[in-house]
Amino acid sequence: MKKIWHIALWIVSGLILVSGIVAAVPDSSQGVQVLSLLASPYGANTFLLKDQFELMGWEVTFAAVDSVVPNCSRLNEDFAVDLTLAGVQPTDYDVVVVMPTPGTFNRVSDPVGDLRASATATWILDRAFRQGATIYTGCSGVLLLGDAGLLDGANVHVAARWKSQCETFGGSCIIGGDQKTRPLIDGQLVTATNQRVWPAEIAAAIARSMDRQFPVGNDTSQFGISDMSVTASPIDIPEDVARGTAFGTSLSDVGRQICPVEDGFVLVGMTYAAETREDVMVVRLDAHDAVLWAKRIHGPGRDFAEGACIGPDGSIYVAGYTTSLGEGVEDAFVLRLDAEGDLLWTTTVGGDDYDAAFDVCPSALGGVAVCGLTFSRGAGLSDLLVFEVNAEGTVLWERVIGGEKLERGESIHPLADGGYILGGGSSTRSAGNVDMYAVRVDAGGEVIWEKKFGRRVYDLASSAVPLQDGGFLLTGHGDLEGSEAMALTVIKIDPDGNALWTSRFGERKVYEYGMDAVELPSGKIVIGGVADDSDQTENQLWLLTLDGSGQRLQDQLIGGEGSEWVCQLALLPNGEVLAVGQTNSYGQGGFDAMILHIPTE
Repeated sequence: MKKIWHIALWIVSGLILVSGIVAAVPDSSQGVQVLSLLASPYGANTFLLKDQFELMGWEVTFAAVDSVVPNCSRLNEDFAVDLTLAGVQPTDYDVVVVMPTPGTFNRVSDPVGDLRASATATWILDRAFRQGATIYTGCSGVLLLGDAGLLDGANVHVAARWKSQCETFGGSCIIGGDQKTRPLIDGQLVTATNQRVWPAEIAAAIARSMDRQFPVGNDTSQFGISDMSVTASPIDIPEDVARGTAFGTSLSDVGRQICPVEDGFVLVGMTYAAETREDVMVVRLDAHDAVLWAKRIHGPGRDFAEGACIGPDGSIYVAGYTTSLGEGVEDAFVLRLDAEGDLLWTTTVGGDDYDAAFDVCPSALGGVAVCGLTFSRGAGLSDLLVFEVNAEGTVLWERVIGGEKLERGESIHPLADGGYILGGGSSTRSAGNVDMYAVRVDAGGEVIWEKKFGRRVYDLASSAVPLQDGGFLLTGHGDLEGSEAMALTVIKIDPDGNALWTSRFGERKVYEYGMDAVELPSGKIVIGGVADDSDQTENQLWLLTLDGSGQRLQDQLIGGEGSEWVCQLALLPNGEVLAVGQTNSYGQGGFDAMILHIPTE
């Protein structure tokens, strides 16, 4: 066995020294490239993780022993991969993922058997590891890592069924499988169990593992703002369906939120750069979607914008997470730009672990309120984080909400009484692994009520929006009854958080996501989601119109040959719905940020 030290890495002239093994730092100049090795038969989690990688702007290539991999569930089709193992060049990838057959079914004695029988598979892992790539797997996949010589001295998570075999490779094999066992990072290795609970956290853990290969110092003077060039490309779809534009560079760019202003829009998201990897992107558009200016905000680490809103004076507030600033592994940040795009200030919130902001909205005091999650503080593994920042960048208050397991906040909206409605997920005393989570707080962040809605496995609210009648609408995804699939799920609740109706839409693929919603003046509801009606590899934007009782009136898919994602919807004064997200069917790079103007009633 090769002895590999997974604790400390030293960067020397572009090389990583790992206990005597010299590994080059991966070439991430073309964006993050992910290789997913599929065991036969493959399972639904293949697409769950692929979708998380796409949302981060990463490009995914699938490979297997044979060109077509059979499915292990009636929910899947047989899958034609991009490459067989013989065609893989390991040095082309920054991340290698091993996807075993799901152990839930227990239909095969060795869920990675065909990969373990392939000398090419172990060669790929060995070569990729030596090149400095991050290696991820779940459950039984650690056995293939052992065959490749990567477990000796390593700390990994493993399902109980495979613990004894794992230990024969010299690793410290820790049994996972519950909601308190977060993904484990040990240098270049990332492992997890119960992948259905942790998809977003697994992707974040892989990103943090890559951070270890690019050390960030404490010199905050490297954090700043610069002009950037963004190309606007029209999206070729019928104008009676939508009018769309993609915005991007030669690398990956993603859109997260868009804010209407008096004479146009402000688009925020992430842009990839060869030197600094993920940077905040802010693009000012006119009313016809022409670029007026574009800014890149960056430090030596990863800086990712998740949300934005406009202040009373036209200032632009942006929230997200950063490894360039702050106290811990990652911190939540809020920054303020003036209307011309000049950076006024940046504030971070966090501790010594992982903390992030996922949404931001105006506060009654002229500043902003922010929600996200924290691993640094609170009662549980992670907790919902909510805080308010004034117009000068001072944190006025901070609240941590949650129990002994996992909570996260995905959405925040202001209410007429000065408080806020929050949406997200919770696994504390939940019906399943994770439940949809709605929390109403007052103007100081104190909880008025909190409610959970879910079934057996996984339910998450991507957004919670106030309605004209005083109630709220939760939009996300959740279990289909008697199935491992997830359906786009919409729940209306009254002002006290009691469910009035639930609608699930899940006829197209294994995982269908609800991302955001807007209510029209007529009381109809437009839902922005993600689905696919052709095969199970590429996503399309899914728009649904519901009546006030949750019944579907119409729906349509929008997309090309690649993947499309919607992250946010906004209702414009002219009655259009504005959708923002990302596409790799159109535009300049791997992914481009995308906005669509969608006619309604």
